[in-house]
Amino acid sequence: MARVTPVLLLLAVALGAAGCAYRAPPTHVPPSLAFSAADLDVDEIVIVDHDPTRETQSPADTWQDTVQILGKAARSGPATAGRARVRVRIDLERRSSIYDAMRKDGIAFMGMLGALFGLVIDNEKLSVDVTVERDGRTFKGHGSAEKLGSMYAPARRRALAVALDRALADASTKGP
Repeated sequence: MARVTPVLLLLAVALGAAGCAYRAPPTHVPPSLAFSAADLDVDEIVIVDHDPTRETQSPADTWQDTVQILGKAARSGPATAGRARVRVRIDLERRSSIYDAMRKDGIAFMGMLGALFGLVIDNEKLSVDVTVERDGRTFKGHGSAEKLGSMYAPARRRALAVALDRALADASTKGP
């Protein structure tokens, strides 16, 4: 029977805690576009996959992630008097994952052991176009991101959060 020393136990706890290091970055709604979650109306989400040959999460999951990210960002903003209609176009440009490597070479399965400790298992590049209609004005912005992901926060969700943040920031700097 193996004996667990306090040093090994401490190392295991530290590695386990580091596994949560891949959280989805926060998305912010700039003050000029500020809307609350109650005023948010996600009117349309279009997802364009430029590489449909690769296995990926379903469009419904990407749609749900988009709504959740926007809702969480809106909650942190001040309440407004009017509704905010938001339309989003997501272009999925490039992705790769450990699963792609495992299909080519089965020994890549060994990399999955590190996934429990938060090691990178996927990579996603995408761009987002956002249109926000609020108080009779229309704001448009563009953002893109490429992020690594783990089993705790997939690369698509992380890249989507950053791209949405950048697109909202871009929309706020452009006049209606």
